Amino acid sequence: MMNHEQMNKRLYSLPFMQHELRLYLDTHPEDKRALEAYRRVCEAMGHCCCCVDAEMLKNGWGWIDDPWPWQAEANIIEGED
Repeated sequence: MMNHEQMNKRLYSLPFMQHELRLYLDTHPEDKRALEAYRRVCEAMGHCCCCVDAEMLKNGWGWIDDPWPWQAEANIIEGED
């Protein structure tokens, strides 16, 4: 199972991939490899969203207790002084 950081990366990258493939398919509708890639990305998006929902149900809404982006502690990079 993916950890929280990996899941977030997938949640942000998959919609981008889907959008780019859709734009490509607008001009190359017969490209079977692109159509298959688009189908796989759509499936992965559904799976990733299900995983996030399952993690939220299991762990509760703990993310709300994490520092928010505008708080200083959210912007501390470990190992940096």
